[in-house]
Amino acid sequence: MADTRTGYELAPLFQIRMAGVPFDALEGIATPRATALAREIGARAEALDGAARAALEALRGSPAGLRPRKVERLRRDLGMRLALREVPDGAPAAVAAYAAEVASLEALRLRHAEIRGEELDLAARALHAAARRWLAGYSVFASTSVEALAFDDVAGAAPASWDHTRDRTILMYLQRLATKNETFSSYGPSGWGRVDAATRGLRLEPRPELRREVSLERWVADAVVAAMNLEPAVRGEVAPRLHPSARLEEAAAVRLDTGARIPLDAEARALLRRCDGKTPAHALGSPERLEALARAGALHWRVDCPAFVQDRIGALAAEVARWREGEARRRWSALLGALAGIPPAFERETDPAVRREIARRARAILAEIGARGAAPQRTLYRAANPVLEECARESGFVLGGDLAREVVEGAAPWLDLWRDTVAFVAHRTNEKLRGLHASLAPSGGAVPLPAFLRAADAAGLAMALNGLPAVGYVAFLEVKAAFREALAGRADSRALRLSAEDCAFLRRRFEFPRFEPFTYPSADLQLAAPSAGDVAAGRGQWILAELHLPPVALQHGIAWACPDPEAFGRGVRAVAGGPFCDWGFVPADMTNHTMLHLESLAEYSTYAGPSALGADRNAVRPADAEVVVEDGDVRIRAGGRDRGSFARSWVPALGFHPFLFSLGTHTPRLLVGDVVVQRETWTLGRADLPGAPYAPGAPELVLDVDRLRARKGIPPHVYVRPTEGAVRRLGAGGRDKDVKPVFLDLESEPFLEILARWMARHGELEVSEMLPGPADLPWREAEGRRTFELRTLIVPLGDRR
Repeated sequence: MADTRTGYELAPLFQIRMAGVPFDALEGIATPRATALAREIGARAEALDGAARAALEALRGSPAGLRPRKVERLRRDLGMRLALREVPDGAPAAVAAYAAEVASLEALRLRHAEIRGEELDLAARALHAAARRWLAGYSVFASTSVEALAFDDVAGAAPASWDHTRDRTILMYLQRLATKNETFSSYGPSGWGRVDAATRGLRLEPRPELRREVSLERWVADAVVAAMNLEPAVRGEVAPRLHPSARLEEAAAVRLDTGARIPLDAEARALLRRCDGKTPAHALGSPERLEALARAGALHWRVDCPAFVQDRIGALAAEVARWREGEARRRWSALLGALAGIPPAFERETDPAVRREIARRARAILAEIGARGAAPQRTLYRAANPVLEECARESGFVLGGDLAREVVEGAAPWLDLWRDTVAFVAHRTNEKLRGLHASLAPSGGAVPLPAFLRAADAAGLAMALNGLPAVGYVAFLEVKAAFREALAGRADSRALRLSAEDCAFLRRRFEFPRFEPFTYPSADLQLAAPSAGDVAAGRGQWILAELHLPPVALQHGIAWACPDPEAFGRGVRAVAGGPFCDWGFVPADMTNHTMLHLESLAEYSTYAGPSALGADRNAVRPADAEVVVEDGDVRIRAGGRDRGSFARSWVPALGFHPFLFSLGTHTPRLLVGDVVVQRETWTLGRADLPGAPYAPGAPELVLDVDRLRARKGIPPHVYVRPTEGAVRRLGAGGRDKDVKPVFLDLESEPFLEILARWMARHGELEVSEMLPGPADLPWREAEGRRTFELRTLIVPLGDRR
């Protein structure tokens, strides 16, 4: 198996994902004096334990002058470390010393409670000041509970003292906005930067102004379409078409997914041929015949939600405008017009209270047609708000050619490992798909695409959702096991520098075919340095925070603001390098924010899904596509052309997001060259925090975390999330919301309470160092420091197609 590596470089344009709130907003949520007193309580408790043992020793036997009953009571109280009711005359001096220690500890606990209350009151004021500044606008996009809390602050109704339940909720949202890009509105602003070979170091000149784009979410259009399809008056205006999975033969329509044969006489066959998806039903005549064909499954006759369109309501309005004059057209034109007015009104208004009412207006319009709102979700990437706002900032971010070369050359063996993993996962996926293909007794080596997809669903491979990622996930478990074996015995280090040989473990362990297209990643890169000047002076540290599939760079949430789509498209084409087919993979068009822009890949891309697409997309009917095996690779063919592979594509690799490896309860910081490719991580269980969730204010929480940190070497600033065994991480559309890392300051009691509650909730946590740390955030503005990452395409050296 020859090595095909030819080197890497960054595409000349890259995306910037910045946090919408300065990190400084979190620094007022601190309890340093209370934390110090909690540690002192721990020390005094140890001293008390020693005093109790000394007093018990002094009471051994029968001290002269003490009645046996009093001795027994003293022993019992000392054994239970209780306050003594009295120190009897004649008691040994050690008993009086114990009583003094008890009094001292009690005074310290009272002092701790007092100081903690003072510091939490200060933290509450800082937190609610931040809520007034940041959360009111954010609450329009968040849950109703957060909306109420934020508007309490705006109204000046927020209490000045700390409330554990209320303020912990606010803090959870604030940490999220200040430490990560929140993906929407000004809380997840995107930006664009460029690589300049002639520049050295880094140039960063951010501007505060925002560009805004507002749209209605996909689920709104889905709800409208569902309501339209319930109205008999609409049916005559809809243009029916042959079912996407049906093939028209001489005497029957054959459903290639179910195998059903629908007999046709000459008149029915002629009618079906006229059903082109453009001619409305009323112009076709024979409504009874159309109904019968639709019931039999030969005809697709309903309004469809426009696919891969940002303004879906506008597309529906344009369709309604082509209907005949009448009540149906008047009714739906008015409703769609009212919905179409929501985005521009929302974009004009920035006052949170007004925006709140505009969003409610959208929900009221949907309620008027009997449409339900989006159901609450526990999974990521399932929009619940009717209105989506994207924002972009001009950053003036120019990355010097020296820095760009430094990161890709340093991390090249890790990038090789990613590509090996893609190839290995494709190999395992093809093994599964070849068996399925063979079981269908292909005629002439081909199986109709609808039949193949139905058989895959029946076999537990839901191809429209997480079927292929699930196979990729299982294959990635093999990769992770091989990684642990290759690095066995090296987990005790705090940092581990991996060689090219270390990163080549997969190709040594397994035999699998290598290939080039679709194996290049996009990378989320971060820079750690006190300032941009330090980066330029060579005092920065590159962190490869995550590797992704390149399509994440095509999601609408960032791609809409690209300053040069053609230049960016050259990089996208360089990492595709071959045809690929969308057979109706739902996550590709699940929400407006995550909808993929495939214009730059038009020459490679084919849509073979059930939706009707516009003429600007290369599309084939599923019934006109077939599945074949070529050189062991299961591929889609249509119109005599290869349309791409199931396995040698980007879809199966969703099963190994995030691209992270564990060596057990502790994994060192991993470096390849001078690039950090994985942060130091620890796995914690309930035994590490035995009192979780702890009573509010319990100093034992501080003491247990201190002991834990000392034992494991955990730094003060970390991110935590449930382990893979505790919470689902698989796939683009099924990941639990709790997989998002939560920032914690382990010197602050409010954050420690979050840690304890997270442990009580999930039972096992993954803790990783914050890198870059608070002192090494080079993006600095008047309001404070910002966390950010660069989402870059890694392309073949010298290949920008």
